[in-house]
Amino acid sequence: MICPLCKTNPSSENSHIIPAFVFRWLKKTSATGHMRNVVNINRRVQDGLKYALLCGQCEDRFSIYEGVFAKTVFHPYAERKMQTIPYDENCLKFSVSLLWRALHHLWLADSHSDEPLQPEFDGRLTDPYQVWADFLLDKAPHPGRFTVNVFPVDDLASVTLPTPPKGLSQYYTGAVDMDLVCSPRCGYVYAKIPHFLFWGCVFLRGREYFSKNTLIRVRRGTLGGPTMQMPQDLARYILNRCDLIDAKKSEMSEAQREVLQKTLDRDLGRVQESRSLKSALADHQVENKS
Repeated sequence: MICPLCKTNPSSENSHIIPAFVFRWLKKTSATGHMRNVVNINRRVQDGLKYALLCGQCEDRFSIYEGVFAKTVFHPYAERKMQTIPYDENCLKFSVSLLWRALHHLWLADSHSDEPLQPEFDGRLTDPYQVWADFLLDKAPHPGRFTVNVFPVDDLASVTLPTPPKGLSQYYTGAVDMDLVCSPRCGYVYAKIPHFLFWGCVFLRGREYFSKNTLIRVRRGTLGGPTMQMPQDLARYILNRCDLIDAKKSEMSEAQREVLQKTLDRDLGRVQESRSLKSALADHQVENKS
């Protein structure tokens, strides 16, 4: 298999679709030190999805973007909850690399080849896939009309929603997710890591109401702020996605619930300091306010 990014070297790496630093952080900050995939909630997993995709050179290229983003954006926000986050040119490179991999997996990977796309995407994925690849290989100066918007998110303890979905804080701070999302007037590649939602524009008819402080620029800028806005249909999608994942969690068997409880009981100090517990408590506070 030839690397689909450079189209020159053979694929030689087990490439993470979602970067490895995300899963290291999830295990480090969880109450148990383990992870579970909602596709099979009754089985622990040690790592994220990975398979032969990139060649060694392209993997190294992506690793640079990931390292800078993790050090200068992800960890500072996750640990200190900075209201605004300065970034440099690596932020857009990282964001596009993440969305390009998500698009490849959702559109072209063998495991998804027999699943029909929404008709709105018909004939519309080739261009962003190639333009993003050219940008990542420094063959294009920017992603053109296939822009990227990023939302930093945290728990919702200070937010009141009319009907908050159960587990939204836990989804924001602890879930990994990706999808192709569309309506008749817009289409996006959606990728989510803890604390960050990434939207890569595939097609757009008319105006979309993303606030300017969520648009990632080529060189440098500031991400986030006291007010961030996304289109209402995408906001509703996030809430529905959260409900879907929370419903999957309810499928855990009694045997696995016992395993989980025993793991928690062995290290109550870890539980009390964990990101998992803090997010669960934030969800509880929001539910009590509604």
